[in-house]
Amino acid sequence: QILFARPLPSLELPHSPLPLAALLHALPPDDVLALFRAALLEHKIVFVSSQLSQLTAAAEALCCLLWPLRWQGVYIPLLPGSLVEIMQSPVP
Repeated sequence: QILFARPLPSLELPHSPLPLAALLHALPPDDVLALFRAALLEHKIVFVSSQLSQLTAAAEALCCLLWPLRWQGVYIPLLPGSLVEIMQSPVP
């Protein structure tokens, strides 16, 4: 007997294509792996770029790489310079 079933909604692959191009074009593969490792170990990660569209796309790509896991820390994809002191707050 063969049984076909859909996975639970929480276990499905994301419906949109993974936006990995921005991350892979901005960083060498060794740095991407280091970022992935840091994210898996729940380290604090800060992206800095003069190109805001590339910055947000790279941060989203890292979050997509974690699937089926989810980033549990604070996620601020774009932080204005006037609010940089938030990075010193005691959050996981």
